Amino acid sequence: MCNARHTSRRLDELERGRIEDRIRDQTVHAQYSLLALVRLTERTEAAVRTKDVYRTYERVVSHNGSDSLSLDRFRDQLDELAMLGFASKTQANEGRQGGRYNEYRATVAADPVVDILTSDADLDLPPSTSH
Repeated sequence: MCNARHTSRRLDELERGRIEDRIRDQTVHAQYSLLALVRLTERTEAAVRTKDVYRTYERVVSHNGSDSLSLDRFRDQLDELAMLGFASKTQANEGRQGGRYNEYRATVAADPVVDILTSDADLDLPPSTSH
C-alpha cells in the first residue's frame, strides 16, 4: 500500500511539473486569462461566458499593473487555452434573439494553477475576482 501511495504521489508531482512547464511557456496575457478562467470555474462550477471571463481578466490585469487585450484578442487567448487543454469550449445558441456565444470551463484544477501563477510567475490576484 505504501508503494502505491508513493507511486501515486510521484505521478501527481510529475503531472504538476508538466502543467507548470506548460503554464510558464504561455504569454503573460495567456496566464492572466487562465487565472481568470480557473477562478471563475472554481466559483461557479459551470462553464462561463466569454464576457464574464473577460471582466474577471480585466480585474486581474489591472491589479497586476498591465493593460488589457481587446475582447477579440482575449477570445483568441481563450481559444488557445482550449487548444492546449487548459480549458473546454462549448458554443451555445439561443436562437435569433439570444444569439450564439461561447462558454469556457477550466479543465485544470484551480489550486495548483493559482499557486503556480501567484508564486512562480509572480502574478497577483485582486481581492475579489468574482463577477
